[in-house]
Amino acid sequence: MVWQSLRRWLKVRPHTTKHRRSVLLNLEQLEKRECPTASLSVLDPSTNLVLPSNNTPINSFSNWSMSLQAQVSGVAVTSYSWNLSSAADAGSITGSSTYNVQFTWASFTGAPRTDTISVTANYSGGSITHSYTFQLTATNSAAWSSAPTSSSTWPTVIAPDQLNGQSTMAAGPYAALGLADGSVQTGYSLPSYNPNATPLSLVYNSAVADPQPIFLVRYQLDPSQALPSSVTGQLTLTNQSGTTVFTGSTVYFNPSSLNPGDWMVMALVPLPEIPVTLAA
Repeated sequence: MVWQSLRRWLKVRPHTTKHRRSVLLNLEQLEKRECPTASLSVLDPSTNLVLPSNNTPINSFSNWSMSLQAQVSGVAVTSYSWNLSSAADAGSITGSSTYNVQFTWASFTGAPRTDTISVTANYSGGSITHSYTFQLTATNSAAWSSAPTSSSTWPTVIAPDQLNGQSTMAAGPYAALGLADGSVQTGYSLPSYNPNATPLSLVYNSAVADPQPIFLVRYQLDPSQALPSSVTGQLTLTNQSGTTVFTGSTVYFNPSSLNPGDWMVMALVPLPEIPVTLAA
């Protein structure tokens, strides 16, 4: 009886179908906007070092003549401003409103001193500021030394056997490009089953398959001139007798992301190839 009643109920029950309402999504095309990425660093040309700006003490010495050069990429700088109000030992200051500030540390004896210098690079739409902390050693300290080098002692061209490392830029989620040799690099780490052991990793570098000597050329953009549209480089090799044995093709570098006074490091390979254009 129950089964028959259930059958009759199912038979007479109207079949209902739910209709989904169609919804038309109107997607507005978003305007492509790129925010400028400003990068600021400070170069000490006497020691050929890029100074750390993370409150790491920078060792320097009483009575040294200093020259600090702001290096900005990604935006066009409209003005520079160096703040030495927290650097009581800095004297004979010049160039505080340029990319290159110069001064001399005071001559003193006794305990080490700490001085802080900051630089601000202004550009259209914003500014970027970094601070640098110096720890000065007195002239009567056993650790004191006269300046061992100057900017004129650094080589203009770095020989191939001195290329031990290079900066890279992202080329996707899992790859990078070498900024010195143009190599494509990627890697993959296998799972580790022992937390005390380093896992096996697979590393790929396109330059390994066809290694070529690379000459790195240092070049400073003229701080007194407007930014050039391009910078060209051409590699010429001579033997011990002065006879030219190789003349490479012209390579064009694009300095549009840099500023006057910035230093470029250009990679030149001794291969007779067609002219190419590279970003600095």
